[in-house]
Amino acid sequence: MKSAAYARLGSCVLVLALASASARAPAQEKTEAATRQYNTAVGLHNSEVYDLGAEEWIKFLNDYKKDPRADRAWHYLGVCYLKQNKLEKAAETFETVVKFVPNSKLLDDTLLNLGLTQYNIAQSGKPDVYDKAAATFHTLADKYPNGKHVAEAIFFGGECLYHRGKKKEAAKKYAEVVEKHPTHAIAARSLFALAVTQADLNRHKQALATYDLFLKKFPQSPLAAEATMWRGETLYALKQYAEAVEAYAAAAAAPRFPMADYATVRRADALFAMKKYAEAADLYASVPAKFPESQYVGLCNLEAGKKYYSAGDFPNAHRF
Repeated sequence: MKSAAYARLGSCVLVLALASASARAPAQEKTEAATRQYNTAVGLHNSEVYDLGAEEWIKFLNDYKKDPRADRAWHYLGVCYLKQNKLEKAAETFETVVKFVPNSKLLDDTLLNLGLTQYNIAQSGKPDVYDKAAATFHTLADKYPNGKHVAEAIFFGGECLYHRGKKKEAAKKYAEVVEKHPTHAIAARSLFALAVTQADLNRHKQALATYDLFLKKFPQSPLAAEATMWRGETLYALKQYAEAVEAYAAAAAAPRFPMADYATVRRADALFAMKKYAEAADLYASVPAKFPESQYVGLCNLEAGKKYYSAGDFPNAHRF
């Protein structure tokens, strides 16, 4: 549910401060020289040479302060910083557009990028910034209720609430995306997040229904194996151990599933809850062989010995 956090790098406060005042100046006609400079920046940007692209956008903003494309230059400068993981500078740049060019045609894009930048700053170790990100996403959804980014704004607003421990409010946001934007690309993540949050809130029956809906609607999703495993956790919480065993087994068998070791351990736990001690012991014992780098190796060696002992298999019990 968490997006990868961007790294923080240096700053360019002086250039930004000098240029920010120019964003309020009245627009002038485009000139041939300005267009050449603008196109140079665009070319580097589109070629993903973001460090040099940023330099050219700054040069454009310094040399052509009143150009009608200044808001676009500010926006794309922010994107260059974001692509370089320079989050503080990206946030400062996007904020310049929001503050000084409120009628920009790219304002909805800018608000989304600002919110995502703030979100990633929060994830890098500054949790208080989740509140700023949530406010930005709220502004985007409120200002553009029918816009192209409203689903993302609602979803990431929910993510901010989730990370601040406001899980009931987060669940409402995820549910809103699922209800109002069922065909949007972010609907799958929203439905998955809703199920996880419902389980966190101990609403296990609701979570189970949501996981079932997710797997029915998005069986090919990259999150399908994980959803299957967490569905197993929900079934376990509801003491439906036989069904949990099946869910854990399906998750563990998914190709390249990074949590296959955990799913195997939990399958063994469910078998033990059903008093199938020998089967549980065999599964615990399989983890060190199948997943030698797993963090659960020590635990599984211990549990295998205990469960073999419970099954009356003393020779195998003494092996652990």
